[in-house]
Amino acid sequence: MGSKPGRDAKLPDAEQIKRSLRATAYKIVVRLFGPRLTPKVAAGVAVTIFLVVSAAEIWSKINSSESFLASIGHSIKNEYLEFAARRNAARVRANPTPGSTFQDHLYSPEMVVVPAGKFLMGAPSSEDDFFDYERPQHPVAIGYSFAIGRFPVTSDEYMYFTSHTGRAWPEQPFPRNGKNPVVNVSGYDAQDYVAWLSKKTKQKYRLLSESEYEYAERAGSTTTYWWGNSHKRDEMCAHANGRDCLHNGALPVGDSPANPFGLSDMAGNVWSWTEDCWHDSYAGKPPPDGAAWMTGDCLQRVERGGSWNTQDDAVALGSAEREPDSPNVHWPTVGFRVATTF
Repeated sequence: MGSKPGRDAKLPDAEQIKRSLRATAYKIVVRLFGPRLTPKVAAGVAVTIFLVVSAAEIWSKINSSESFLASIGHSIKNEYLEFAARRNAARVRANPTPGSTFQDHLYSPEMVVVPAGKFLMGAPSSEDDFFDYERPQHPVAIGYSFAIGRFPVTSDEYMYFTSHTGRAWPEQPFPRNGKNPVVNVSGYDAQDYVAWLSKKTKQKYRLLSESEYEYAERAGSTTTYWWGNSHKRDEMCAHANGRDCLHNGALPVGDSPANPFGLSDMAGNVWSWTEDCWHDSYAGKPPPDGAAWMTGDCLQRVERGGSWNTQDDAVALGSAEREPDSPNVHWPTVGFRVATTF
């Protein structure tokens, strides 16, 4: 005779789940507390965890909820992934090698270590497509290693923030995709996110300064774009999402190739808020060391990078491109990415 239909037919799977949960609980306890616990004590703690899980299983069966076990397994898996992410982040932060990646939290942005270095900021006078507010060129020496979000902050990452703070979710103009860059966030929203992320991870997060952004976008290049000087549509669209590419919206982060620093979407897709107040040119005394320029017109902040809807790709996707905007506004073309200093 075969197994009777319904719940009994699933008992073998349930037994496998219990064994898997017991083994997973033991592995987590050993990884977390192994140096401080004997194997016998670790096994005891694991059994305690398993008994709690078993009680949850009994409760779920009483309530005819087979999916509850899956959620328990998912939670244990996430706990382990969270531990692994934090351990890797601690290792990278202790020895920040350029190109290394890490996450301080399972739901925080993936970060890429950027090397210290020097560059000429702004557009040269020989490039007619740029504006006076992107000149004159001036040297900037960034004497510290720091990390930048590999991508702009995504919808999934920002949704985690709103769900844990009770903030309103900003309407997204594109079909739901958690890997799309979040847009319709103001400069103040972006600042609130980095403040929350700093508290959540116990690490100092912030927006990029304008000079850090251009340095990271150029990634060692001295050309109009990080990939070269060609204004040809096919060449630009192979490296960035601009208006001429006719996508009519933001693409999932990482759809365009990364630059030599390992950063994607530094040009195109969405503009990024920066820390800096607006100046009509670099003729004053911009910080020479990568710091944000916090004097000037602070009712407007600098946006960098260009977007999917910027009208002239020949200018807007260039590494020197910059635009002012009120930090109160919300646009479907503007997002942000984060930075942290070691």
